[in-house]
Amino acid sequence: MAFTTWSDLLAQLKNDLALGNWITRSYTVDGVTREFRSAAEFMALLQEVEHRANMENLSTRPMGRTYARSAS
Repeated sequence: MAFTTWSDLLAQLKNDLALGNWITRSYTVDGVTREFRSAAEFMALLQEVEHRANMENLSTRPMGRTYARSAS
C-alpha cells in the first residue's frame, strides 16, 4: 500500500494489528522502509502515526470564525 495520508496509514496499522498481520511486516513512509519483528517496535510506530494523524486532522479541520468585540 502506498503512503497517502497519516490517517490512512493509521487505519492500515490498526487493521494489521487486529488481524495479526504486523509480524515481520514492513511499512514504507516517505521513502523509508521499517520492518518489525517485535510488538514493542510496532506499537512505537503506531503511537507515532496516531500522533501525526491527529495533527493532520487538526490542520484540515475548518476553524471557527472570530469576531471583533466592540470597545464599549
